[in-house]
Amino acid sequence: MHALSCCPICGSNSWGRVFTGRTTRRPHDPARWVLARCSQCDHGFLNPRPSWDELGPYYHSSYAPYDALHGLPGSFEATVSEAKSQGSFRHVAIHPGQRILDVGSGGGSFLRVARALGAEVAGVEPSAFGARAARDQGLSVFEGTLEQYVASGAGDRFDLITFSHVVEHLPDPINTITLSAALLDSGGRIWLAVPNGACRSARRLGWRWHSTDLPLHLHHFSPRSMRVLSERAGVQLHDLRTYSLPKAVRGSILQELRYRWMVPRRIGSAVLTQRFVDRRATRMDADGVGEAIVAEFVPRGHA
Repeated sequence: MHALSCCPICGSNSWGRVFTGRTTRRPHDPARWVLARCSQCDHGFLNPRPSWDELGPYYHSSYAPYDALHGLPGSFEATVSEAKSQGSFRHVAIHPGQRILDVGSGGGSFLRVARALGAEVAGVEPSAFGARAARDQGLSVFEGTLEQYVASGAGDRFDLITFSHVVEHLPDPINTITLSAALLDSGGRIWLAVPNGACRSARRLGWRWHSTDLPLHLHHFSPRSMRVLSERAGVQLHDLRTYSLPKAVRGSILQELRYRWMVPRRIGSAVLTQRFVDRRATRMDADGVGEAIVAEFVPRGHA
């Protein structure tokens, strides 16, 4: 464990403890983790921060993102067909010939779809389990961190570097985004998605919210702290918005009903209509307060 004296995003020492919670992944895990929040940039972070040795057991071989089909809404073929009709996958525009590096590529599902859309793809994955699963799909994946990938002397340049729900796991997001910008070719961009630690469900449910995910999520970003990240990483924020998957919103509402209002899940599930969930998700994103943040960065000085 490593105690932090200042906010890892803005550097302020004006932070305080928000709650102490446990993991929702292992019901009998006795460990407790402390979430702190910065009053200057509204960033949440684990403090003290667990070491990799302490986190290692949570990234076991059955960790969902290491599955080769993780995140696909249907079969691989159906997913590719829909992505081709839309020209995008997971909110990311993809076109033939595009050079894509996916950092934290897990079992490679995103890269497989992007490759099927005609992109030239590569991945970086620190887990041996995940890297092996991706390579089994015929993908080129570097096993290690982005820092190790850069140190290896790889000279490739990319049009798009993606981090899909990855940055919240990293010890030093600022350094990682800075390194990423140096790997972009002219006109390239960085795309990332993270849980919105400032959304209503996150603040109301604390460690019980599905995307708090202690202790894997070292960082709990807010739109404000994402803007500070771009400034300190030396990149220009090109776009910032939120998105809320109806399935996730439904889960959050049911959690609130259960833990705040003591409504049993079976009753909540029976009365919660899909129309209400869809309208809630749409309204949240229209107001910029959805469950996840999507941000795009370009090198400073580029439009």
